[in-house]
Amino acid sequence: MEVSALVPNKEYANDLVKRNALRSYTCLTEAAKYTGGPGYGTRFLSQGISASKDPKSAERIACVVMLYNETDTGIEKVSRSVKNAVKTDGFEKYQLCTSLPPSGDKVKMVPCSQPHVAESIGGFITGKFGDAYPGLDKHNANMLKQCRPYAQRYLGAQRRDIVASQNSSPASGWKRGQPITACFVETVGGVKVTKSMKGIGNKPLGSLK
Repeated sequence: MEVSALVPNKEYANDLVKRNALRSYTCLTEAAKYTGGPGYGTRFLSQGISASKDPKSAERIACVVMLYNETDTGIEKVSRSVKNAVKTDGFEKYQLCTSLPPSGDKVKMVPCSQPHVAESIGGFITGKFGDAYPGLDKHNANMLKQCRPYAQRYLGAQRRDIVASQNSSPASGWKRGQPITACFVETVGGVKVTKSMKGIGNKPLGSLK
């Protein structure tokens, strides 16, 4: 766990719910700046330091960033600073791979070297703090539209057996200050691969098993 930002801010001092949501939103934004990566879609997680642990919480928002492990079991220990880690090491080192389609209701993260059906290809914070949630169907459709160009660049071709998908926070996430979307490529029909889908172009999907 590493401090990523100390942001002067006194907003919503008398509204604990809004203050917590603002803290969450601010720390998401700062995590992206700190790691040199996208706003969402990597194994880096952001967290705001709570008022009970920060004596100056009324006048600032203190943020930390941490790296979640590939096995979906907890925080990974790192031996160096993660500042600009994504920019330095490359996105793929920290991307998410899942054993279930992220376009579905359940997502299970697995190491990218193990059988998986999807790989994250980017992500973003999808709204400003305080924005109204646009509605599930409309929002998901808009996010999928934004993710498709990421997918084509990542794959190197437009395919029928690998498609773009997205996983976005619902209305409850927006209320908590987490309006986020992760973009993925996923295999059609849940076909599992063990190699990266990046740059597959027009090669057979079976070449990645």
